[in-house]
Amino acid sequence: YDAAGNVLGSELQVGTYMANARQLFPVVSQLDNGDLVFTWQKASNNSFATMTDDFLFRQHFRLSGNDFVPLSGILQTDHFPQVAWLSPEITALANGGHLLVWRNVGIETSGGASWGPAAQIFDGNGNAIGPYFHLTQAHQGNTQHHPNVAALPDGGFVATWQSDGAGGDGSSWGIRVARYSATGTMIGSEILVNTY
Repeated sequence: YDAAGNVLGSELQVGTYMANARQLFPVVSQLDNGDLVFTWQKASNNSFATMTDDFLFRQHFRLSGNDFVPLSGILQTDHFPQVAWLSPEITALANGGHLLVWRNVGIETSGGASWGPAAQIFDGNGNAIGPYFHLTQAHQGNTQHHPNVAALPDGGFVATWQSDGAGGDGSSWGIRVARYSATGTMIGSEILVNTY
């Protein structure tokens, strides 16, 4: 839409039909060069309580005239069983790439069964840089989720998340934060930023 609310170009379809599956919870972010990145969740079970094969889709689009055209195919994240509400977020990075973060069961550093936040870096053309990685430094004995990211001028980023168990503030939930390089390497250690 333009500044007056008029439609520019054509309506864009993101994703393709999948039998016996739902595609839901879409998120979109515009990169500094005007590209659009979409992510959404796929679920094939009709009950949120018993989802067993959820995963995230992601697709990158670039403006051509008044229309956005796919820059890449639809990318599926790694598959983790027994997952619901992956809560994806996209953050544009200063080097032209972007970061996708989400929460998932069984991907904490210890490999435990509780929620943990994960991330994947993409370059300016939408190519994944390395494998996905854990945002957290250590397993805290319970759930860690709701990641939120802010980009830094050097291409790195700062991430914060909600942590229970040993990662909390002495009364269950606490807020932890860490800084990362442009390649996703944690700089220093994660810290607890709030007090009980």
